[in-house]
Amino acid sequence: MGVRVVCVAQEGKGVGTGHRVRMERLAEGLRKEGVEAGVRVWDGGRWEGEGGEVVWVVDVRRSERGWVRALKEEGVVVALDPDPVLAREADVVLAGLPQAHRERVNVRVAPVWWEVPRREGRGREIRRVLVSFGGEDPWGLTEWVCGLDGGVWGGCEVEVVVGPRFGREVRTGWRVVRPSGPLHERLGDYDLVITSFGLTAYEARKAGVGVLLLNPTAYHAGLGRRAGFAGGRPGRGWVRLLGRVLRGGEEGVWGEGVGGRSAVEVVRGVVEGWGGVGCPGCGERGRRAVWRGEERTVVRCAGCGLEYVLGLGPAEREYGPDYFFEEYRAQYGRTYLEDFASIVERGRERVQVLRRWVPEGGRVLDVGCAYGPFLVAAREGGYVPAGLDVGEDAVAYVRQELGVWAWVGRFEEWEEEGEWDALTMWFVIEHFRRLSEVLDKVARLLKKGGMFAFGTPNARGLSWLLRRDRFYRESPRDHHLLLSVGVVRRLLGRWGMKVVAVRQTGLHPERIPVLGRLFPPGTLRWRITGRLLGLLGLGDTIEIYAKKYG
Repeated sequence: MGVRVVCVAQEGKGVGTGHRVRMERLAEGLRKEGVEAGVRVWDGGRWEGEGGEVVWVVDVRRSERGWVRALKEEGVVVALDPDPVLAREADVVLAGLPQAHRERVNVRVAPVWWEVPRREGRGREIRRVLVSFGGEDPWGLTEWVCGLDGGVWGGCEVEVVVGPRFGREVRTGWRVVRPSGPLHERLGDYDLVITSFGLTAYEARKAGVGVLLLNPTAYHAGLGRRAGFAGGRPGRGWVRLLGRVLRGGEEGVWGEGVGGRSAVEVVRGVVEGWGGVGCPGCGERGRRAVWRGEERTVVRCAGCGLEYVLGLGPAEREYGPDYFFEEYRAQYGRTYLEDFASIVERGRERVQVLRRWVPEGGRVLDVGCAYGPFLVAAREGGYVPAGLDVGEDAVAYVRQELGVWAWVGRFEEWEEEGEWDALTMWFVIEHFRRLSEVLDKVARLLKKGGMFAFGTPNARGLSWLLRRDRFYRESPRDHHLLLSVGVVRRLLGRWGMKVVAVRQTGLHPERIPVLGRLFPPGTLRWRITGRLLGLLGLGDTIEIYAKKYG
């Protein structure tokens, strides 16, 4: 797919091996899906970058702000069950385990997304018990369990598994093994697994095996309770609990499986939604997540303040007849052509603004012209209009029904020469991924003194102010940019353009909570309040008119 995924796991004393296991399984799953993926280990010390653009998937116990920001310089950072520092800094946050932070999560993933052989046909009778406390067991839980009075086990067959980093001798009459292959492939052979909170517990639950936790700290015990596991900390209470479990008197050890999406699926979506590293407007790589959802994260550039989208899946779409007819009708109650006259009327208002700077006879290019309502208004206003659109049906309509010249194509790839007195984009600019490339072309195509005019949703309008979560959540999937007047002023200056007029549109007093019912649409009170919202810069959409001076 062109973008590399680097799965980063933390290792070191007291960290355990579960982080690395998950990252190895993730990389393996991605490679099966055709994604280039590998694993790197971070020990908390010095770190060398990859020297290219990557998707980082980070599974660590503790992170450092400077380290995470260095990762963001090279790519998108996807955090799996992060600590609070990583959760704040990451672009995408995935949660499979109970969380130790309060940041919003993009997607709930399964703690164990790989296949685990199931325990079948033995009911809930417990005869075979597995004791395993991970690859290291720094707390000595293995020895504690092995030291219990043999009578508590009631004749069960007990096997102890120690991990690759377990360096102590275990004295017990039970069988002690170091598995040569993945432990999860054998879990279905047992009836009960005794372990601490972590991957083995979830793998056993997915295998349909009973799970009893013996946790080393109150922190681990709390995580286990939140995840619905039975268990406790070392002591007499835990021994009594074990006795009830072995006698069949403790139903809490039998879970209901492991739910959630596959992390492989989610990370593959990040790769498919790849839009490059750095701000689409200024190129700055520093950024902060301002909203996270299941389909995307909205981040704010640390340089220019532009808000843009990091997608968790492909957002490209076709702008064919369905978009202008069935989808448009579903949103507005009628098709685009049925709404044509009202869109032309809005175009006439825009032409009146352009008249201040563009004389009659000027050449006007409307990018994303659709079926041509603004082209009609521009021709009525004395201009010589032309259109550009990706929709073949729309361009054919403009040529044949309106008698206006138009091209089929994407603006970024359009190679026609010539200079224009005005270039317009009415609710099109937010669909571009790389704003800087678009503004490069706009600046090249405009004559000196020419006008660039566009409309777009207002990322600082009333809806954003009052219902921020809903504003981001309901932003269409194919909107890659969220623009505001202040950001636009800063960015256009880089291309020798100055904003000379702003129209606040999409004025909706009825959307004000509680008070909105006092402003029925169309009433004098509604119109007055709408004007006030406009003066305050709170239109839900804006129109920007900028003049090229450079």
